[in-house]
Amino acid sequence: MPLESRVPRNNTEYVERGGKRILVAFVSKELLYPLFGSADIGGNQARVREDLSPHMKRFVRAHEIHHCVDEKTWGGWLGRELRANSAGAAEDPIGFLQVVLKSVTSMDRIKLIIDRFRKSA
Repeated sequence: MPLESRVPRNNTEYVERGGKRILVAFVSKELLYPLFGSADIGGNQARVREDLSPHMKRFVRAHEIHHCVDEKTWGGWLGRELRANSAGAAEDPIGFLQVVLKSVTSMDRIKLIIDRFRKSA
């Protein structure tokens, strides 16, 4: 089945993961930029930018869903991101590579990552 047919065409979907029912909303770039997605840490809602490539959407979706179900506390913010990136990369390794490439070529993304790292230190 082509990847594009596995990415929901409507704006929301529910995913069952880790004993939770998680609402995933696909939203406009303007709502999240420079983020690719966001999630309520430990909650039941995740958001993914609808303008991303199908591979990036799959990676970001898995990444944000993992944030909703991740109950581990080791490593603080960096640990959470490493665990979520691992979950996303397992779901779509090409999407992971695309996210990395877009992140290192965007000054807005680089500033965001530096800012988050400083706040977590």
